Amino acid sequence: MQSYFYEHDTQGRRHLCLVFLVYGSSVEDLRLTNAYDGQYLPLYTVQKVIGDISERLSDLAVHKIIHGAVTPDNFLFFCIQTSDAIQKVLGQSKSKRVEKIVGSDGVTYPSVISQPIPHGFTWDCTEEDIECATIYLSNFAHGGAMTSDAPKDFLAPEVLQRRRKKIDGKSDVWMLREDGAVETRTHS
Repeated sequence: MQSYFYEHDTQGRRHLCLVFLVYGSSVEDLRLTNAYDGQYLPLYTVQKVIGDISERLSDLAVHKIIHGAVTPDNFLFFCIQTSDAIQKVLGQSKSKRVEKIVGSDGVTYPSVISQPIPHGFTWDCTEEDIECATIYLSNFAHGGAMTSDAPKDFLAPEVLQRRRKKIDGKSDVWMLREDGAVETRTHS
C-alpha cells in the first residue's frame, strides 16, 4: 500500500480509499498455466507465496485490519512501475474492444476488459528466480476493522464454531491455509 485517504459519498458515509502500486497477474493465473503437470506449483513457489502473503497479513494486523478474501486470485505479482514501461507493455498487447455494460442503476457504461501486466515468471521458473518475486494482496472489498462484526457469509472457524460475532487476524490466517489453498495444490 502506498497511501490511503478517506472520501465521503453523497450520503455522508466515510469510505477508506487505498492506493496501491501496479500489479501483474495472480498466483492462481500462474498455477493454471501448468497444464503439463496437473496445475501444481513447485513447493519453493508455494513457500514464497505463503511467506509474502503472511507478511502482508501481518502488516494489516498491525493496523487492526482484516483482509477477508485471502485466496490465490488475490495474490498478485509485483511488476513494472514506470509509466513509460507500462505504456510500452500495453501498447504491445492486443487491444480490447470497449463493451457497453448496463449497470444496476440502468445506466450504460463503457467497459474494457482488464489487461494484466506481465510479471515475467512462469510456473516452472527456478527457485532463485521466484525468490526475486514480490507478491501482494489485492481486493480489499471484503476487508474491515478487526473489531467489526463478521459478515453473514464469513466462514472463519471462530465465527462458525464459537459463534463469535467479532473477527480478527486469525480469520485471514485460516483463509491462507484453508481457502487460500495454494499449499494444497503443491507438487514437489
